[in-house]
Amino acid sequence: MLMINMVIRYSRILEKGLEDVFYCWARIKTDQSNIQERFINCRPSDFWRISGDETRYTEFISYYIKPSGVITVSLRSKDVFRNGLFELRTVLPRWERGPMIWFGFENEDLFGGGCIHFMWDSANSLLKAFAGGFISRAEMDLTKFISEKVSQEYHFYRIFFTEDFATWYINDRLRAFAIFADGDNRDSKILYDDHPYVVSLVRDRPSAKLGVLLDIDAGDISKTYIWDKIHPWSLRVSETYEKPMIYIDLYQSNSDLKIVGQEIMKRIYSAPFPGVFDYIKISFKTSGEGVLTVEEYDDEWSEYDKIKIRSNVKNNIYIDKKRSLLYRVLYEPYNTGVIKEAHVIMK
Repeated sequence: MLMINMVIRYSRILEKGLEDVFYCWARIKTDQSNIQERFINCRPSDFWRISGDETRYTEFISYYIKPSGVITVSLRSKDVFRNGLFELRTVLPRWERGPMIWFGFENEDLFGGGCIHFMWDSANSLLKAFAGGFISRAEMDLTKFISEKVSQEYHFYRIFFTEDFATWYINDRLRAFAIFADGDNRDSKILYDDHPYVVSLVRDRPSAKLGVLLDIDAGDISKTYIWDKIHPWSLRVSETYEKPMIYIDLYQSNSDLKIVGQEIMKRIYSAPFPGVFDYIKISFKTSGEGVLTVEEYDDEWSEYDKIKIRSNVKNNIYIDKKRSLLYRVLYEPYNTGVIKEAHVIMK
């Protein structure tokens, strides 16, 4: 059987139009006493007006419009993606009493069938990452990671998901990680909420195949809202690797500061990293001497392994397959030394 790799790229839209990639619906108020709202079928090009004109290179003139009287405008991809990779370069607008903008992956409205996406609250300047399903979702607040110029400058927003986890990036930085599971309760919780990223556990696992959404929702429906600086050239979605290799630098806990390169004089904890992989290798090297402890977490932190660190000797610690939700390292130096290597490889 011929296998077709699903993809959203500007070339496809340029050749065949938005209607080849997306379907569209709008939610509107009605004047009928017994009908409060109505969903209507629309053309994507009715609301997303695109052109080939640029104010400067790669900054296209384009508008996604939610007209007055419309509660929600939603564009959904006709294709669905397994192990999806989503990337959008845009400027996120701020509006007084404005709507929410949803972008990323979602099966159906109200998170039915699962969601893995960003939400921008334009009225309150809040950016969140959502993951889960209709019953329960992890809502990870990423506002602390965004630039003050998020509504003046272009930034990249990226999502990657597999059957076991999802990651959210803002520009070049990993800022959220969701671990997927199934359980006796369909619930979600935040495991770690600080710098350099947020980690959550979701027991309402999203569908293995999800569509893409670009959604403008709610706000003052008497007003028209125009999300400009969003163009199909800057939207790229594809299927990607089922078992990716992930390389994470170890950061100091509650910090955006990498451990590598630091001169360590007292004990230091790393930020935690997920344990939902078949293979995990921690690499650590320092010019000093001390003790490195690997700790694991399910409901509380406990010791997994401990090794003595000798000066300028590379140490590799391997973790058993999918043993715990999270791990972190604790380094206690005997003397002052500079950390030369501190990272984790997972796959």
